[in-house]
Amino acid sequence: MFIKSLSIISKNTDDVLRKIEFRNGINFIVDSEQSEKHNKVGKTTCLKLLDLSLGARSKDAVYTDYETQSVNEQLKSFIEDQKLFTELRLIDDFNNPTKEVSIKTELFNRGKRYINGEKTSYDELNKFLNKLLFENFVQIPTFRSTIKSFVRILMTKDNTQFLKVLDNYSKTSEYRALYNYLFDISNPKNDLEIGKLKQELKKIESKENSYKKQNSLHDIAKIKQINIIIEQEINRLEQEINDLVDKKSFEKNRIQINVVRKKYEEISQQISRLDFDISQLQKYIKDTEEKSQRIVNSELTSDFFQEVSELLPD
Repeated sequence: MFIKSLSIISKNTDDVLRKIEFRNGINFIVDSEQSEKHNKVGKTTCLKLLDLSLGARSKDAVYTDYETQSVNEQLKSFIEDQKLFTELRLIDDFNNPTKEVSIKTELFNRGKRYINGEKTSYDELNKFLNKLLFENFVQIPTFRSTIKSFVRILMTKDNTQFLKVLDNYSKTSEYRALYNYLFDISNPKNDLEIGKLKQELKKIESKENSYKKQNSLHDIAKIKQINIIIEQEINRLEQEINDLVDKKSFEKNRIQINVVRKKYEEISQQISRLDFDISQLQKYIKDTEEKSQRIVNSELTSDFFQEVSELLPD
């Protein structure tokens, strides 16, 4: 596939603000003005937009300077106000194209990505491009790992880190997988697996060294001899236990103990429920007695009043 064009378009007005058309072969970005320094013509910005169209994640890179980390607020506001997006068009042949693909990337905040007009996710876009440009259907290495060898933006690194296209935390196995894939030397999936196995081997060796250091052991033969002695001691202790306790009887008793324990728990729960019922009944009886006492006292008061009333003169 070849890059046919890269356009910058306003979503608000559908106006094409800038369109860069590519030709078959080498393409140069040159200054149209008669100046000596030839700066500020958009070389780096063009590369950034191209990188974003090819699946780069950070959209703020368009208006952020890599070296100084300063933000071009005017450009940032213009992108947000005009709702700018890029459209990258890819073709399979310049002379007789039979396939054309459109990649749209909205540069503003929360902007989406589109493949041939259909909205897609960041991950799906990169998988699609990996298949389209590199015919990599297993996605190893990833598209972003591979494309960094072809889209270079940080020119300050080209002198000392020309081959280090991945991030600073990438392992040697990841670089080996990438370059073996690019030069078709070996299967990158196998390279990554070998890298993981080597990492595990290093961890095991580190643990082995720590064990030797803690136990003052440096001879493998000596360690094996100690293991033999430990195994012999284990066998001796097991034999003594077997002499004291019959293993089959012990297992049988353990099963019976578990049955009894379970039954004990069930009985304990029943006792707890009965205790609760008894306490509730006692409370009910007490309340009933108090009510009965109040009724009796009321009758006595009535009788006393009647007797006193009869003794009083009219």
